[in-house]
Amino acid sequence: MDNEACKLFRMVNANFNKEIVDVEKFKQFTEFHLYCPYEKVGGKRQRRDCNNNYERINAIGGYLRVKLNGIKHDIKDRENNDNQYIEYMLIWLSNILLHISKDHKSILETSYKTYLEKHMGNYNYWNVLGNKQYLKVSNISYMSQFYKLFDQICNTINEYNTNGAKSPNLGKLSTECSKTYTKIYNEINKCGPYIKLLSNLKTTYDNFRTAVISADKTKTLNKVIQELKPEIKIDAITREFSEECKKVHSNAEKNSLKDQPKDPPKDPQKGQPKGTPKGTSQGTQQGGSQGASKDTPPGKPPGKPPGKPPGKPQGGSTGTSKDPSKGTPQGPQKGTSPGTPQKPGGSPPINKGPQ
Repeated sequence: MDNEACKLFRMVNANFNKEIVDVEKFKQFTEFHLYCPYEKVGGKRQRRDCNNNYERINAIGGYLRVKLNGIKHDIKDRENNDNQYIEYMLIWLSNILLHISKDHKSILETSYKTYLEKHMGNYNYWNVLGNKQYLKVSNISYMSQFYKLFDQICNTINEYNTNGAKSPNLGKLSTECSKTYTKIYNEINKCGPYIKLLSNLKTTYDNFRTAVISADKTKTLNKVIQELKPEIKIDAITREFSEECKKVHSNAEKNSLKDQPKDPPKDPQKGQPKGTPKGTSQGTQQGGSQGASKDTPPGKPPGKPPGKPPGKPQGGSTGTSKDPSKGTPQGPQKGTSPGTPQKPGGSPPINKGPQ
């Protein structure tokens, strides 16, 4: 059994070193370039290069959203019957934003507006979230934990597809999924939107587990691939972030790890690790969200992408630079070898995808 969404996220994540996009890999994969900003030149709009890390993140986000939407209908009917693809994208984005801001109490929409909104490119993925709009007010710290579980599920699926039912690592990877699932459930089980998100991730895992156990001639996988417990009751799940959800969010604040700053940076690029590319002039603002397409993906890319996804990055972009955005932000704000599940607010690494 395979999972097309997992394969796509694995390819995309190979272009990151934590929250920093590898500039050279970005340049080589020319299909990303379609999603860079536009600017006005001589009264005409024309696409320009992505000039900073935030623009590159948005370009990859646009590419990811379009490619998820382009997965074959028969596969989407199996993998995406509740718009799980959008959920995957939002937990992926939340994990990146948590790495950037280190602010475990931040809401997704606040983080997006502070760091990415002014740097939106040719395709505004933020405007095409369908019936998952309500997740904009989710907490990025908890969303990053959902991303950790999604990544562990993808690692387990990839391990089975690559090394088969006799893989010595299959049980270990499955156990990691089980531990992370239980931890998340115990923390968010009274918050409707989070329970629904966890239920969809569990369904992805359960569908894989059922399929491979049915195909197992050795009759051993039932014990090797762990069940995710406890079961989820979804009869009365709501999409609203209720008072119970606010209590969950307060726990994320109380249990924030050491990487949370005392005062969130006023400049969204300050404190960013070395390797952030130099900024640009006012053309960056012109190529921002105002000129971004809401729902129509760009046309044919200017160049062909490489035959294989980029390899593991050797590091972030070179040079030290600052972000060009002006003004004060509106408010504060991806894992192959997942470690021990973290406390609420923990920031899992942005993995290069299942190995």
